[in-house]
Amino acid sequence: MTESSPTPAPGDRIAFDDPDYRAAVVDLLAVISYGELVAFERLAEDARSAPSLAAKVDLATMAAAEFDNVLRLNQRLSELGADPYAAMEPFREPLDAFHQHTAPADWLESLVKAYVGDGLARDFYAEIAAFLDVDTRDLILSSMERTQHSEFVVEHVRAAIAADPRVG
Repeated sequence: MTESSPTPAPGDRIAFDDPDYRAAVVDLLAVISYGELVAFERLAEDARSAPSLAAKVDLATMAAAEFDNVLRLNQRLSELGADPYAAMEPFREPLDAFHQHTAPADWLESLVKAYVGDGLARDFYAEIAAFLDVDTRDLILSSMERTQHSEFVVEHVRAAIAADPRVG
């Protein structure tokens, strides 16, 4: 579905006639949405400890893009007749537990964690998108395009290692 159409495209209607497909898409969008919400929170928190004003603004900008994805994904969930918050709830505890167990010790570790997490999420999104209806696929792929953090992370980690090789 596009943002302007309240119903699935004609070719996708068949897929959404299958209640298992609809439920799977709702679960997928919900876990991605909650993951994006957590990414927003982490990036906003990381911005607080950024070593420069430029890095703080860059991280805040990335956080804003993650939050915009949450809004777009939740809108799609609503279009599919799901309550976005109820749909995300089952994923809250496991994702929060993961992040508690992988808490970074400092700002650079948080950047590396974001880099690795971003890469894993992008790979997963790209693989799963091939099996989705056009509108859901386009939403997920556009979310990937809007929130890539690798250049920022690589730049800052390399600079930190150049300044102090022990950081590497």
